[in-house]
Amino acid sequence: MSNRKLLFLLLAILVGAFLCLVIVRLVIAPPARETQKVLPVVPTPPKNYKFIEVREIKITLEIPKTEVKTGRAISIKLILENIGDAPKKLSFSSGQKFDVVVDDFREKEIWRWSADKVFTMMLQEDVFGPGQREVYAVSWNQRDLQGRLVPVGEYRIKGESMARELRGSVVALDLKITD
Repeated sequence: MSNRKLLFLLLAILVGAFLCLVIVRLVIAPPARETQKVLPVVPTPPKNYKFIEVREIKITLEIPKTEVKTGRAISIKLILENIGDAPKKLSFSSGQKFDVVVDDFREKEIWRWSADKVFTMMLQEDVFGPGQREVYAVSWNQRDLQGRLVPVGEYRIKGESMARELRGSVVALDLKITD
């Protein structure tokens, strides 16, 4: 066989082999295509609690719902929890251990839990063991400091411990009052 015929035969075998590979790759075993599943966007409901951590004390503010009907009382909890491994001492300058405030959308105070309370004036210390929790619960009747029912709208509830070690550490939650 001449070199030319041998070269032509070799070229024909290579082209045939290449075409076989292409056919197998595209027809018999097509490449796996990445498909992206498009998930529907579901709005995340607002949380009915928020927390901050200060000096291994977790301060949580919690309400049953972030949207309530007008005129219904709202339960509010302020929870202190020692999340550390050692006992924590909290110092108070009076009998008041916490406070809860409600502001309107302009950040104007409209209600304060302690506004009509009297507290003893004495120094106190509480020791929180590891994992120990203290729950302070109050109810707000949706009335302002003058006793008037607040209008439908957006409000911010703020909770704060009166412990000297936690002073100024405020947890806030947004609340919507509807018809």
